[in-house]
Amino acid sequence: MHREGLGGVQVFDAALATPQVVDHRIEYMTPEWKDAFRYATTLCDQLGLEMAIAGSQGERDGRSMGHWPPGDEEVRVE
Repeated sequence: MHREGLGGVQVFDAALATPQVVDHRIEYMTPEWKDAFRYATTLCDQLGLEMAIAGSQGERDGRSMGHWPPGDEEVRVE
């Protein structure tokens, strides 16, 4: 990516039925995933690439999954 002139990466866990394009898929937030993520962040830093991280594990029914405030306190985009 750096060689091709890209400025960074977007990291997120889609957790969907995506096709497997690697021999061994690493499950999100396992120790193996954390090691791979640490390596990726180190490499980005060494190459001067920006890394953006999505803070949730995808969406369900158009809403981000996770613990969100209920009712009038929930996050809204206008």
